Amino acid sequence: RGSTQGQFELHLSRGLEGTVVENKCQGGATIASVFNNQQACSAKADCQWSVLMAGMNGEAGVSMRTLVDRELAAGKRVVIQGHPHPDPVGGTRLVERWEVFMAESAAIAAGSSGGQGPRRGWVIDPRVD
Repeated sequence: RGSTQGQFELHLSRGLEGTVVENKCQGGATIASVFNNQQACSAKADCQWSVLMAGMNGEAGVSMRTLVDRELAAGKRVVIQGHPHPDPVGGTRLVERWEVFMAESAAIAAGSSGGQGPRRGWVIDPRVD
């Protein structure tokens, strides 16, 4: 359940020119638990890219912007991995929240240069990718 069988990591590694990709995603994790309990790219000197996927399970005072800002402040580049459509069979229970969450993630990535220098954040947006 929920496994990409290594395909996500393989394709992302190829897209990032052979960068080693470690997937530390934990199903059901909140942004706060990711922020507080998972080892961050910013904590590792040899890490270049922070790939983030969290947020649809509640924020508990921590936002995706908080995670991205921490990684950018440490000089890392960031990829926000968008969540898959929450109800692909046509239901509506989480779709509105997902649309807002994905739009916020896209805006965070688009503004990742802070108006200075090259862009350092991207989003893989399943609404368009």
